[in-house]
Amino acid sequence: MTPLGDKVVLESAYSLSAPLGQSAQAEGTAAPPSAAAVGHLRWGSFADRWEVAKQVPQMGESAITELMAVLKDDALSWEARWFAARSLGYFDQPMAITALIEALAMADEASDEALQESIIEALSQIGPGAVAALSTLLTHPVHQTAALEALTRIPHPATQLPLIAAVDYTEGAVKAKVIEALGQFADPDLCILFTEALHDRASTVRLAALQSLIVIRRQVDEPDWVTWIQPLVYDINPTVAQKAIQALGRTTSAAATETLQTLLTAHHTPETLQLATVQALAWQETAAALEAIAQNWDTLTTAARVAALQAFSRSRSPMLHDHLSRLVPQWLGELPPTAEHSLLRRHLVLLLGAVGDRQSLPILQALSHDADPGVRLHAVAALNWG
Repeated sequence: MTPLGDKVVLESAYSLSAPLGQSAQAEGTAAPPSAAAVGHLRWGSFADRWEVAKQVPQMGESAITELMAVLKDDALSWEARWFAARSLGYFDQPMAITALIEALAMADEASDEALQESIIEALSQIGPGAVAALSTLLTHPVHQTAALEALTRIPHPATQLPLIAAVDYTEGAVKAKVIEALGQFADPDLCILFTEALHDRASTVRLAALQSLIVIRRQVDEPDWVTWIQPLVYDINPTVAQKAIQALGRTTSAAATETLQTLLTAHHTPETLQLATVQALAWQETAAALEAIAQNWDTLTTAARVAALQAFSRSRSPMLHDHLSRLVPQWLGELPPTAEHSLLRRHLVLLLGAVGDRQSLPILQALSHDADPGVRLHAVAALNWG
């Protein structure tokens, strides 16, 4: 197995191990001195290293020096150094942080990927105490990516300043991670940074900026927020476009509804985005959004119609139910009772039952004798539901 493959196994097992401090030694024997215990990381078997790693937090700071020695010894196996790095992550102490930073600066990403990942994870575990030391690596291009990776995993305000600065000198996937990490703070003061990133040439960056703006939606003026999101529904990247469409569906803004209706009407809108658009309009639960769907009903694909009906069925809005009680019978009446329309008719029948309008009972009773077994079954279910 490759070192990286072994590392994945180690990560999984490490997180699922017995409680830390549970020793494998026979009951009644004294715990070994830290030097002797950590010595097992050097030459012991995998099982030996495993047991030592579980005991490290109980050894206290006396273990730091020994762990540092193992980490720095490049003559040892990557597995031994992996355990040492992860173990140092338990100590928010200058010595441990310095050792990890030095090891990170020395690690070769190409040949020591597993070791570098363990160091990053250890520094992330230490948290705020490691921020200043990690920030010193940001001025070195060779170590920037690794240092930023560690900083993005520390959910503490102390990382904001170095991450904000990093937006200007990073790009692509790294920049996207930085923006995503900043977004977790839900700080409206970062809106300018996010809105500028919406125009980045990398779709990963635009997506991260969009997600960050979604997080702070309730902390900014809705008209401004909608204005920032609107252009992205036409983004060249379908993932970005779909995310923007879904975002607009979470607001009842008239401007958002108008944008979604325009997109729904456009002939060039791909089916996947048409699906997302009808769902977003249904989520809005407004008369204007429902009207937008109704006006385009005849041009929607079956999949888009079903998506809209499924979204409507989850609504508890009396206003929406009132409108649907008039629209659904009309849509049902326009569909020929053929196998081609069976799926759509079944969803319409269920929605009619969910709306709960007693004037629809005769329609449902008639459909309970429909030639289509699926429609009959759904009509009976709707009658029982009502």
